[in-house]
Amino acid sequence: MGDKPIIAFPDGSIPETPWDGEAALYAQETGLPLDECHDFTIAKWLMQGDTRALEAWLNSKRIPGMKTLAIIRWMLRDDPGLTMTTPSGKVVVPPRLVVKDRRGRKGNRRNPEKTIRDFILAENMARLIPKTTYDGAVATLKQAARETGAAISDQTIRDAYDTRYGKKTRN
Repeated sequence: MGDKPIIAFPDGSIPETPWDGEAALYAQETGLPLDECHDFTIAKWLMQGDTRALEAWLNSKRIPGMKTLAIIRWMLRDDPGLTMTTPSGKVVVPPRLVVKDRRGRKGNRRNPEKTIRDFILAENMARLIPKTTYDGAVATLKQAARETGAAISDQTIRDAYDTRYGKKTRN
């Protein structure tokens, strides 16, 4: 058989993980660069619902290639009817990548979109109140929101301000 291992990296070292072994095998069989083979392997493992290859790649401070990033992008989409076509023409349904609370808590998480919306509303209210009345500031913000296509109610604006500054600061 010889001195060289059957599956080895180009430098002769032995892969320590199954995904590294798979990438090394592809590199040996195809002659493609090892990084490209790692990308293929990560994508394959992700499509099978396993994130360990991606995690190891990221932990080694390497950046996945564009093909892997495209697959991750597809996996993050919230579309139950989503399909994608592989380079060979096969239509597949990618698994959904979701974030789970590590502490096992259930229920709604804070929505960063609402958090920043409320912060901006409250700060604009605080800026406008000295120039007009509380209700005038609410009306100004509601009109500005309407002009940008946003649908924000008077109550949402009031709640954002009152939560940040309290009802006692109304003028």
